[in-house]
Amino acid sequence: MDHPHNVLFHLSYIVMTPNAFKTLLAGYYAGTLTDKERTELVSLLHDPQYREQLEQLFTEDLTDPAFESVADTESLELMYQQIQLRKQVTPVRRIAPYLRWVAAAAAVLLIVTGAYFIFFDQKQKPDLVQTQDNSKEDVAAPAYTKAVLFLIDGKEIILDTITNGQVAVQENAAIIKTGDGQLIYKINSSLQPNNTAHMNKLTVPKGSRPLQLTLTDGTRVWLNAASSITYPVAFSAKERKVEMTGEAYYEVAKDASRKFIVSANGVETEVLGTHFNVNAYADEVQQRVTLLEGAVRISNSGQLMALKPGQQARVTGNYKPEIISGIDTGEIMAWKDGYFDFRGTDIRSVMRQLSRWYNVEVEYSGKTADNHFSGIINRNNNISQVLKMLQSTGGVEFKIEKGTSLAAGKIIVLP
Repeated sequence: MDHPHNVLFHLSYIVMTPNAFKTLLAGYYAGTLTDKERTELVSLLHDPQYREQLEQLFTEDLTDPAFESVADTESLELMYQQIQLRKQVTPVRRIAPYLRWVAAAAAVLLIVTGAYFIFFDQKQKPDLVQTQDNSKEDVAAPAYTKAVLFLIDGKEIILDTITNGQVAVQENAAIIKTGDGQLIYKINSSLQPNNTAHMNKLTVPKGSRPLQLTLTDGTRVWLNAASSITYPVAFSAKERKVEMTGEAYYEVAKDASRKFIVSANGVETEVLGTHFNVNAYADEVQQRVTLLEGAVRISNSGQLMALKPGQQARVTGNYKPEIISGIDTGEIMAWKDGYFDFRGTDIRSVMRQLSRWYNVEVEYSGKTADNHFSGIINRNNNISQVLKMLQSTGGVEFKIEKGTSLAAGKIIVLP
């Protein structure tokens, strides 16, 4: 049979029409794409320019003639109910439950419950693994923020247990919890400031949704799970300095007279007003500072480095920061937008992210396969759904066990 996908498609195409895109994808499912066509499809799926086309495509009925002409529906095994891509959740029509594993493909495309996933470096045809029913031990994504606010007097406030409105008063600032879960410090001119700096601490534990904090200078901070920030209620006249652990994204209010300093594990990031992300988890080999807008300066053991937008500073121990250009900031900010975004991420790094988000322990049984994963997964999925996506690539399996008093569950990574 002469399939329409055999028409050559080139990476030099400036505009990819929906039909051409559809034909490439259908050819992929059929397992008949050339290496060049397959490489093109992978590139298109990672190109934001074509994301709208991809979303539109997955709202269509995949039984239309463009697919039927190139794919044997009996051999297709698509397993998805809906597609949820960055910043948009799009309901889709019911699609025949098939997914075609392509034995000759160098990459396997999965379109599964809330994500598209592309796995590279598959050496052999993967088998669809039927996992045991772990529904009782499954772990749902965090439904709310479990943040704890520590005040100067030692008082601890668990934010999800209190009503919205004014939480406390510190110095001349009122601390307000909003209806959408934000925590805002507002200067109240009727209150008299205290000459003694009042330090507050906000902690977002494992298994918690991120929290947005607005400081008294107007700076906004988003804290990821397993993160904390310590800050003065009122900043000094000379500088604005905070300390943090874990990961946080900052939109610093402009103030030319006072630089803003973020201190994390001995590394200081200095700015006047800009947008940047700091990943400083203690269990990561490197601390990473990524600049989205403006300018920052990184200081580590007396070594100073300046960053430009789209650059990332990677700091290992006391060594000089390494500057990486051309960073995809969408990948860096995926956590804030509600996604896991893996780009050639190794299995242990993947599991560290899952551990923080779902508050699960991770145990490795035997030698772990050297798997690397690339793709996007909505963080609202239960952990069993995420693990099935990973497990379906072959080379690694998972088992879910009941939780303990300290964790929602345990994930055992099997060889």
